[in-house]
Amino acid sequence: MTATGGGTAVKPCDGGRRAYSMFGALTLRWRLVIAFLSVSIFPVLLASLVMADLVSGLFGENMERWLQDAAIFVTQRSADEQNEARQAASIVAASLANDAGNLDKRLMEMSTGLLTSVGYDAVAVYRADGQILFAHGLLGDGAWLPRRQRSRFFVVDDGGHPVLLLGSAKRFQHEGQTYFVFVGDRWDGTMINIAGASPSLKVQVFAISDGKAAIVSAGRDEDVQLPPTVLEQLAAGARSVTTRMFASDNFATGFAALRDTDGSLMGVVACRISDQVSLLSHVRTLELFVLLVVVAGVISLIVALSLSKLISRPLNSLTQALRRVHEGDYSARVPVRGGRELEQLAVGFNSMTGQLDTLRQREELVRRREKLAILGEAAAVIAHEIRNPLGIIKTSSQVLRMKSQPPEATDRLIGFVLDEVGRMEALVQELLDYARPKAAMRQAVDLAAELRDILEFTAGEMTRRQILPQVELPARRLPVQGDAAQLHQALLNILLNAMEAMPEGGALTVTALREGDEAVVSVGDTGVGIPEDLRDRIFEPFVTTKRRGTGLGLARVQDILERHGGSIRFVSAPAVGSTFVLRLPLMPEIEEEPS
Repeated sequence: MTATGGGTAVKPCDGGRRAYSMFGALTLRWRLVIAFLSVSIFPVLLASLVMADLVSGLFGENMERWLQDAAIFVTQRSADEQNEARQAASIVAASLANDAGNLDKRLMEMSTGLLTSVGYDAVAVYRADGQILFAHGLLGDGAWLPRRQRSRFFVVDDGGHPVLLLGSAKRFQHEGQTYFVFVGDRWDGTMINIAGASPSLKVQVFAISDGKAAIVSAGRDEDVQLPPTVLEQLAAGARSVTTRMFASDNFATGFAALRDTDGSLMGVVACRISDQVSLLSHVRTLELFVLLVVVAGVISLIVALSLSKLISRPLNSLTQALRRVHEGDYSARVPVRGGRELEQLAVGFNSMTGQLDTLRQREELVRRREKLAILGEAAAVIAHEIRNPLGIIKTSSQVLRMKSQPPEATDRLIGFVLDEVGRMEALVQELLDYARPKAAMRQAVDLAAELRDILEFTAGEMTRRQILPQVELPARRLPVQGDAAQLHQALLNILLNAMEAMPEGGALTVTALREGDEAVVSVGDTGVGIPEDLRDRIFEPFVTTKRRGTGLGLARVQDILERHGGSIRFVSAPAVGSTFVLRLPLMPEIEEEPS
């Protein structure tokens, strides 16, 4: 279409392009959500319509069946209440029969008070000829009172309104005369317990007199009429009937018969849904359909979000890992999940970052060795320039001490000079050994034997320092290929460091074992631990926690182990101690030899 009045022409496809552009600007997750909803909305609507109609029909059937069962349940309670009325009448009759002299009115009033307190509405004591001696409650004119023992329903006229009583008459003898006690309970909708349990359920009771039904329920429902078809079917012998009491009812009413002992119809119980019913009872098919559509839509949205998250989460993880690699963190890894294609992508990415991390480590090793080479050259020059003056100072001091025999104070100063010269010579030699290590001699070395020799060598010093060694070495050899002197030096350095970390004594734990194709040596102490700010640099040259240390010991140990294809790691905690773990590859050809 084209806009008039000099406006710009708008092509029909512009709106589609704009919508596609907006769709493309969304993240992958929301595009997946929109796609899922677009293909599921119509099936969901159709299924919701069918389900709404089905559920509505099933709900109505179940509700009507429940109302019918409720009415039958109410009528079945009459048998228990007849027994209760019979027992109550028997108790009162027995107490009156045992009363000496004339029947005491006070005793009858007391018995009546007890009965009315437990819910009975009618009590009467009368002679066999019908003369009433005492009456209380709904009795009318009393002409209907039975002249024989029986328990049944009774229809009583109470001021022009029929009342349905469930009662029992009990005969007793007193001073040669026959008397009866009647105990009755009113039956209407207010005395049915089930009605109080469910506010939406209304129980109504009808009394049958001369083939006509009259409601006996109290309240505003007195104008309710029993449908003629219901009375006909129940009078014909039916136990219960289900039909609508009013044309406007949503559900049918359940009717059940109240029968006398001879089977005659005495009353009808009706159970129906009241006018103040819950929302679910008034749901129509359209309303239920709308409800199901909303529920199904929410479920579809949740499923769409879950599926999109399941797909987009691995991609987000991959994106974050790429960002970390870009920032220089080559240890980044992504979880292998999300389906076969995404798993293959994750495996490839992890393999790539692993190779990059290896290259970085090798690059750091090359740089470190380059620095060591430069340090070695500088150390050689410095050592050459320092050793000659040190030698002259040392020799001159020794000659001066021997020839002149200086005083004690002067001799002590000369001793300080000689000690410091010796320390400087040792430092220069240690620096040369670290910067220009000797070529390792490859031979079989038993690490277990080396540890035993070192522990025996340091046993006296441990005793002096009050250090208790806890040693666990294997009976078999731990053969590795390398330079015995260098490995001895590395193990001795680790052991001495552990001893120096416990200036006040403690426990030294030394273990050696086999793990696969590696020999693992662990040395632990209960010392002060390594400060947290030095843990990342503890293997760097000139980093030390000792007051007079050079900081080359652990760096030398790491260098020796790396030259032998091994590694060193540690764990440390303040006031708990440190544990160093050394790993070296075993010699397979010797590993299998018997010890």
